Amino acid sequence: MHALKKYFQSRPELKKLTDGYFSDNLITQDDAIFANDKLTFLAVVKGRVPKNNRFPQQHPLFLRGNDRRWDRYASTDSSEEGILLTRDYLQYLVKEHNFQIEKIEKIYFYKKCAVLPTIFKELVDTRALSSISKEKKELLKKIVNYAAGYFGYNEIKHQTSTVCRLVTALPKRYIYNTYRSTVEDVAWIGKERIIFVKVLNFNQNQRRVSKCALPLYICVTEWGKKRLAETFCYFEKYLLPNTFRLLYSNVDNAIVCLATNELEEAADPRHLDKFVSLKSSLFSKTKPGHLKEEFIMYPASEWKFVSGMTHNYCILTNDKNIGVHKNSALRKVSNQQSYDAACAVLDRIPMVISQERRTNKMAHLETVLQNFCFK
Repeated sequence: MHALKKYFQSRPELKKLTDGYFSDNLITQDDAIFANDKLTFLAVVKGRVPKNNRFPQQHPLFLRGNDRRWDRYASTDSSEEGILLTRDYLQYLVKEHNFQIEKIEKIYFYKKCAVLPTIFKELVDTRALSSISKEKKELLKKIVNYAAGYFGYNEIKHQTSTVCRLVTALPKRYIYNTYRSTVEDVAWIGKERIIFVKVLNFNQNQRRVSKCALPLYICVTEWGKKRLAETFCYFEKYLLPNTFRLLYSNVDNAIVCLATNELEEAADPRHLDKFVSLKSSLFSKTKPGHLKEEFIMYPASEWKFVSGMTHNYCILTNDKNIGVHKNSALRKVSNQQSYDAACAVLDRIPMVISQERRTNKMAHLETVLQNFCFK
């Protein structure tokens, strides 16, 4: 073993594979947390944030509690499993909140990648340029979002493979009963018959190495949660308790209600200077990874807010043409419909909304009405 390690150290290409990893059989908690900078990790830990007498209790942990609902906490007591943290997130907790680690349940180490961050940084920086068109900005956003989402692709949920084709005749080896298939006449072009064939085949459920880069996906989402935790703790630390309320949040967005017209007016006068000095590190209209203001509702609009589930919220105003809503499952619905659906979910009252959906996106443009039931 000693000879093998020595050989790896003597070859630059091989040294990169092992450089930074631990060589001892046992490591301490500090060895793990403050490991070589060439390493990162995912860790399942239990612990708590101690009370700071100078500020209100901070809640920098996003956890799914024993009631299976997501919320913000100051300790992992509400979760039997603990909390999954990246190296960045854990070091933020230790540095800013004096997070006390009680137990590391599991920890997985990975070599840091220098290539993908460079690619994504270039994409994000390009999107931030004022010289490119709105359409190109939207394309770059979709490239980044889809790529990051694909890192977390769950193969277990996709145990089927679908092949769609437009053909002029059924393949000679095509056996209808072998597959769950769809055959549909599309049109005639001259004397040529155009047929749409959809073949659904189940994959073999065999053990194999996953094709997805799950650690990368976790690092992306946890970075967003860390930034949200920084922002919310910033509010808790420097704003007067009765001047703000968090209405909704997800990995990269939040809706905040203020009792004042401006954010600075809600700050505790004792900490106003510190609050202002830190604001630029969290809020920006152009910098990636910062929160930016998307919309604002004033009291004169008599706004009403409701959120019935994850990825769902609606703000209704006294003007039916002014409002904001997010519905991950619905398209072309009014603010009022969105609001009523969310209220129905909260009241556990079934509500049906009809949606127009394409019957076959590849073969034609025909649509059909489908009913979506919220309950």
